[in-house]
Amino acid sequence: MPSVYSYRLAPSGVDRVVELLEDSQMAIGWSELDEQDIVDSCLTKELLRQKLTILYPQLAARGRITHGTNQVWRFTRELKIGDIAIIPHSGEAHFLRVAGEPIYLRDKVKDDTAIRRDIIKLKTIAIADLPDAIQEGLVFRGHASVTLAHIKDAVLEYLGIDAEVVAEEEEAAQAEKLVWESMGSYVIPAKEEIVVARKHAEISEALIRLLQARGLKVINTRTAGLAPDLYTLCAVNPMLFEIKTGYGSGEYLKGLGQLLFYEKLRKRSYRKMLVCPAGIGQRARAVLADFNIGVVEYTEFDNDFIFSWP
Repeated sequence: MPSVYSYRLAPSGVDRVVELLEDSQMAIGWSELDEQDIVDSCLTKELLRQKLTILYPQLAARGRITHGTNQVWRFTRELKIGDIAIIPHSGEAHFLRVAGEPIYLRDKVKDDTAIRRDIIKLKTIAIADLPDAIQEGLVFRGHASVTLAHIKDAVLEYLGIDAEVVAEEEEAAQAEKLVWESMGSYVIPAKEEIVVARKHAEISEALIRLLQARGLKVINTRTAGLAPDLYTLCAVNPMLFEIKTGYGSGEYLKGLGQLLFYEKLRKRSYRKMLVCPAGIGQRARAVLADFNIGVVEYTEFDNDFIFSWP
C-alpha cells in the first residue's frame, strides 16, 4: 500500500513549489551532499548524519543535524515509488504520486534543489474543499515534511485509490521483479514509435470500457513491459487478456506463451483470452482451445471496436 506524506518544497527557506511542479519533480534541499551519498545503498543513517555535520557546521551548532538527517533519509530511502505526497501551498493542496528514484542534478546545487524525485501530478484542490481530516493533517510546523499515516485511509479514499487493487498491483510488480532478477539484466534499445503501438492502446481502452460497463474491475498496470495486457480482479473466474494487432501465426503463438506464462507467474487460475482481429482460422482456434484459451475477435467500426466473445 502507498504511504502518504506532506512536503513544503522550500529548500533553504525559499518557496520552490511552482518551479518544481513545472518540472514534475520535488526536492528536499541539503544539496551539499553529493550524488554518491544519494544513490549509495550502503550509506547508513549514522554515516549520513556525520556527513551532514561536516558539510553544515552552522546547522550542527544550532542542533539541526538530526532534523536534516531524518528529512534526507525519508526522501531518499523511505519514500517509495507509488507513494503519495501532498504539497500545501497558497491555499491549495497538490496531490502527487512519486514516480522515480532519487536523482542528483549538479546544476541545481546553487538553488539547493539538487536532490530530486520525479512525480506525477494527480490533482490540485483548494484546501478548504478537502475533508476535515485531511485539512487537519496538513497543519504542521517546523518540518520540511511529515508522514500522514494517521490519515492515509482518508487520503486514499479521497483520491479513489482502491486498496484491493493496489495490493494486487504490488503483488504483480514483486513477481515481475523476481522474474527480471532471475533472467539477468540487459538493455533494450529505444525504437521509434509506430502506429501499431497506438492501435494496441485503442483496442485496450475499448476493451476496458466494455469490461467496466459490465461491472468488472480491470487492471492494466505494466512494469518494464512484463505484465499481461489486462486482467480482471474478481473473486470468482477472473480473466486474463493478451491483445494482438496482427493476423500472423507468430502473433497467436506469442499470445499463447504470454497467457500461460502470466498465469503461472501470478499463481492463480484465469479464464485466458486472446484478443485478436477477426478471421483467426479454425485450426488455430482449436489448438488454443486445447490450452483452455478462448478467442475474442474484434472488428473496427466507426472509430470504435466491436468484440465477439466465445
